[in-house]
Parts: sequence; C-alpha cells; structure tokens
Amino acid sequence: MAAESEDVQYEVEAEVSALAWEAATPHFARYRVPLSGEVDQPWLSCFEQASLDSPEFSRFRIDPDTRTVSFTSKMSDGPAEVAAVLRRLRLLIDFVNTRAHHTPERVAEPLIRRDAFSQ
Repeated sequence: MAAESEDVQYEVEAEVSALAWEAATPHFARYRVPLSGEVDQPWLSCFEQASLDSPEFSRFRIDPDTRTVSFTSKMSDGPAEVAAVLRRLRLLIDFVNTRAHHTPERVAEPLIRRDAFSQ
C-alpha cells in the first residue's frame, strides 16, 4: 500500500483562462495565474526549489495563500510573448507535478515514551 501512495502524482494546473494583470510600474505589467489542484507543502517546496535552480523558471513567484503564480513582463510585450511565458509556466508546473512527492500521513508519536521512566 505504501508503494501506491508513492505513485500518486499531483495534478496541479494553471488556470490560464483566469489570467489577470495589473501595471507594476510604468514599464512592466504583473500577471497572476490561479492554480487548481492540490497545492500542499511538498508541492510548494518543489516549485520554489525549481524556481531557484533554473534561470528559465526564476521569474515565477508563488503565493501559497491565494494559490496564484505571478510574473512580470514588459508593457510592450504582446500576446505572443505572454503566451510564451505561460507555456514556460506550464512546463514548470508539469515538472513539479512529476517531481514533488506527497508526504505520507503518519500518526504522531509522543516525544517521550511512557515506559522510558519505568524500571
């Protein structure tokens, strides 16, 4: 049964249809993309590590509270450039979905066993 839980893969996706943007500065726009699927601590840790390790993914920031990924782009970038960034985001999410591992649920054990003091 433990082998089954290790084989379970995440199915997080970027909800590109809900893409939102705002002016970050006069020259840059900030885009936000909500995520669907299970975004737990192991998935978040893997996402953050992949973002740090790869220059190609370093522009993406995740907000765990709102379950959104944000990135900036030049205001002059057109739809083709933004679409290319979204494709890169999908690659990152697919990578994290395959690399992150669910943490198996465990029953917490007491820090001090009751029988430790009996002689």
